[in-house]
Amino acid sequence: MTTTLMESAHTYRVSSGGQSYYYTVVANQNGVQGIRDVRSTSGPIHGLTQIPQFVIDSQQTSINQVNSMLQSTSVVNGAATFSNQISADVVLPFTFADTNYRVMLSTQEPVFLWVSDQTVTGFKINVSTAISTPVGFDVFI
Repeated sequence: MTTTLMESAHTYRVSSGGQSYYYTVVANQNGVQGIRDVRSTSGPIHGLTQIPQFVIDSQQTSINQVNSMLQSTSVVNGAATFSNQISADVVLPFTFADTNYRVMLSTQEPVFLWVSDQTVTGFKINVSTAISTPVGFDVFI
């Protein structure tokens, strides 16, 4: 039997001026982070409902908190250097027994990130557009 963590979810509440909102910060097995399940005390927020700025600010703070929490519990972390590239290979400092590990990626650039070519000794970080800034990674088993 093999058990693999597929997603980590952290639900937050933010309140200001008598208004309360809830949302969930998720990080999946591919290192993709996002916000889902945004709702107010009156119910779910739908596509055309405006979200107040204090909620948007809180969501970024919460993503940073989840990043910090995940970094402190990762087995290996670091940064891959990109120089006008769309991919970079990462070599792990030791060999895993198998490829059942999860990689979380982060960057300040507005690009999509994903992992491919995952082996027991490393993986490839891919970006949707060539960048020249580092991409952080955290490896979890």
